[in-house]
Amino acid sequence: MLRELDFLGTPIPLKSVLNAREYGGYRTSLGIIKPKLILRGGELSRLLPEDEEKLVNDYNLKVVIDLRSIKEISKLPDQKIEGVRYIHLDIIGDTFDFNGDPKDMVKKMNEHTPEELMEELYSAFTTKPAPTDALKHFFKEAIELEEGSMYVHCTAGKDRTGIASALLLYVLGASDELISYDYVLSNHYRKESVEQEIKEINENLHTRMSEKDEMSFRVLNSVHEKFLLLSFVEAEKKYGTIDNYLLHALELTEDKKEILRNKFLIRE
Repeated sequence: MLRELDFLGTPIPLKSVLNAREYGGYRTSLGIIKPKLILRGGELSRLLPEDEEKLVNDYNLKVVIDLRSIKEISKLPDQKIEGVRYIHLDIIGDTFDFNGDPKDMVKKMNEHTPEELMEELYSAFTTKPAPTDALKHFFKEAIELEEGSMYVHCTAGKDRTGIASALLLYVLGASDELISYDYVLSNHYRKESVEQEIKEINENLHTRMSEKDEMSFRVLNSVHEKFLLLSFVEAEKKYGTIDNYLLHALELTEDKKEILRNKFLIRE
């Protein structure tokens, strides 16, 4: 297993965005992912001018793909960047009575355990109509990217962004080990923020969490590879293989896969 200290991905040094990183330098069975093309992270509502400048000048940002719900976007809309195209793909839609924002999911803890919520979410990612439609369009946008980079995000940049990114890594030839390793990096990049949020809640006497609530909060605000594996297992149950899922659910033919590989990989 890759150790956390071996390689922490390639962070994007943004002061106002959590969990921001890119895939340049990852080695797959088909080549090395080109730098500064596939970007991922949290929402961009508090984007500072200096971070906007970095995304535009250093990463040649051209497309932002927002996987959040309309409700989430209305509360925290992305800062718009001139010359950047914005695409909204609600990956959850009306699949659940929660929208995927960890804070919203916390409200459901009286009805479900956090593990049940996460299992429900990840089972749906590769089986339900709304996620299927959003992921199909995600790959369509990746294929049609003509120049520059794309930034894909949800609220925390860990679950909805995690499944989209994991599937793209799979297409680019990443091993199961690398896909899982990259997925759980969200825990590393979000650790300080989660701990700070827990501290702030507990400093308020009216909202101080019990030990059980704090544990649940941590589950909903972190990632675990067993949940990602569940998405892949559900896809295999329904379609036989991940490649069949990509073909029949997401309409990703071998020709389209090759377009993505030629666009994002340095062939070895």
